[in-house]
Amino acid sequence: MMDDGTGGNLHIPSILIGKDDGERIINFMTDEANQEVGHMVSIVVEFNMYHPDDRVEYEIWTNSANIQGLKFLSQFHIWNKRLGKNAFFSPHYVIWTCPGCRGDASHPDCLNNGKYCAPPLMTRHIRGQDVLREDMRQICIYQKYIKNKKDYGETWWKYIDKVYNDCPLAITKKCSEKAMKAFDIPVKEIEKCIANADDGHDNNALLQHEMDLWINERGNFFPSVVINNSTYRGKLDPTAVFHSICSGFKDTPEVCTLAYDKSGEVVSDGINKKHLAYAVGGL
Repeated sequence: MMDDGTGGNLHIPSILIGKDDGERIINFMTDEANQEVGHMVSIVVEFNMYHPDDRVEYEIWTNSANIQGLKFLSQFHIWNKRLGKNAFFSPHYVIWTCPGCRGDASHPDCLNNGKYCAPPLMTRHIRGQDVLREDMRQICIYQKYIKNKKDYGETWWKYIDKVYNDCPLAITKKCSEKAMKAFDIPVKEIEKCIANADDGHDNNALLQHEMDLWINERGNFFPSVVINNSTYRGKLDPTAVFHSICSGFKDTPEVCTLAYDKSGEVVSDGINKKHLAYAVGGL
């Protein structure tokens, strides 16, 4: 919202309410009868989370070159494990369209003759084309392992941890393949998944799906978290996001009632159980 010159007395945080509601509050406060008995106005603001059932669905929007998004995912890995099958996670990747790039097969930041482009990059160590290819690798890895009932996407999380920590400048194809081999992810199968998405002309099923979803439903900002179809508004902090996810359950699971420290370790009566075990072992 732009300041039109009248916002000098507006402070953050602030809440905007309707004119009718504002007049009711003013009338109540200026009423002499209320002033005589010392009545005060108490306003409660609630941001309710939609919770239709006992499984929360959440997603994060980022791309493979966004350091903030990768850092959050790496830190949130343990929290996702805590949630287990109480929650269903989906990663999504921001794909932009560039009207001025259409038909340009050589554009360094786009694929498919300029139809699909990476958002502006904060690094010079990788081209947008390579970011899009890594986005697709991550999508294919996720699709393979989320279907595995025993794995439930855990291998995808391990892969993200690996590339975040081992590829500090950029996730190159070489670094990606090294990470895949570390977790026995079939490189050729992932490459086939990427190849099958492209029709050889201007269309790519994987990138088109992400771009359509971003433009039509999620196009706000990134990296961002969406919980039960509501965009999370707050600090991209693992603990804060975990508690927001917990507020999305119809019936709160036990995992959401436990106390944790910032690293995701369970705390009992103010004592970190992991640290307690070390202390006992040293006695």
